[in-house]
Amino acid sequence: MYSFTLNDVDVIGFDMDYTLIEYHVESTFQLCFNALTDYFVNIEKFPSKVFSNIPQFLKSYFYDDDTGDFLLLDYNGGILKAYHGAQLLNEQEILQRYPDRCISSTLLNKIVAYEIPSVLSVNSSFFIPTAAVLSNIINYLDLNEHVGSYNYSQLIQNAVKHVYGASQFAKHAGGFFDEITDNLPKYIKRCASATIDYLKDLRIRGKIIYLMTTSHYDYTDMIMSYAIGIDWRSLFDFILVDAAKPLIFTSDHVSRPFTKYCENSNRWEPFSGQMEKGSVYAEGNFNEFCENLSMLLNKQSISMVYIGDNLKADVLHPSKLGFYTIFVLDQQDTVDNTLFRRLIESYASVVVPSVEFLAYLPKDFRFHTFASNASNRGFLN
Repeated sequence: MYSFTLNDVDVIGFDMDYTLIEYHVESTFQLCFNALTDYFVNIEKFPSKVFSNIPQFLKSYFYDDDTGDFLLLDYNGGILKAYHGAQLLNEQEILQRYPDRCISSTLLNKIVAYEIPSVLSVNSSFFIPTAAVLSNIINYLDLNEHVGSYNYSQLIQNAVKHVYGASQFAKHAGGFFDEITDNLPKYIKRCASATIDYLKDLRIRGKIIYLMTTSHYDYTDMIMSYAIGIDWRSLFDFILVDAAKPLIFTSDHVSRPFTKYCENSNRWEPFSGQMEKGSVYAEGNFNEFCENLSMLLNKQSISMVYIGDNLKADVLHPSKLGFYTIFVLDQQDTVDNTLFRRLIESYASVVVPSVEFLAYLPKDFRFHTFASNASNRGFLN
């Protein structure tokens, strides 16, 4: 799998948030940070003054739950920069905590294998404000004589569920969905006409195009209608929502069956059998989806590209299934000489700054993957 063109593949999948749909980064970061802090102040009863610092974490940071440190690591696990909670550590403080200026081999192996809780690794744009909130909690608990591990995954998961849980959209609650619903232009960018034309052209060229998002359908329909237009569904052969990536890649028919959206009744109903083009499906498992694609294409083996912005949810698992992956990363210079770049090179086929960037490439453009020896392999900008 050293190179490919989109002419070589049968199926192309797109993530939604921060991939097809671009957010206004600064306002959305502040919205997420405020919604999460409101949860901790109003429900977990933390003092509001706790959340006064906003460290500038990037996707390339990793969290050490033994120490409460956020670490920017080099290719081999050496420490380039470190925060304890929200406090930037100086050279002496780093050496006191890490005498070899390097993380343990155990933590390095976990990171390289991506055996770390996704909510505690800064691996997507939505997790950056989560990490910022957690960093303040760490410093607050230190002041209250914290003892033991800094593993707060359950605490963070509770907050994430409260803010981003599907039921909050219908309730117009949680601080995230209600604010975006009332102020779409402040947070969501209109999709570039070149991107919309690109999706149309891919279907004209005979590709099966699908959207797969962890977001639920009501929210998906709202922001896609705003960014693309009310006929956005016509751009896709299949729409998969509530995917809970990466869970959809690791589940089976029995443990996680699909449900189908029935427009006439506005209800979700149990589903089995051949999936229909133009329909919307929720939850489910990727094995069943691929079996349906094979039947539709009358091919035992299908070729696929999946495009997304979350290295673990959108890239790691599809690549392990043997599919090409295009990782969307707009700040490519921030990962130079980092461990995050090592992970990108291990799991992604290529990296692009945006979907719109793809729209301007020639139709027969050849992507040279990280596995190749080509001089222009991997990163495109």
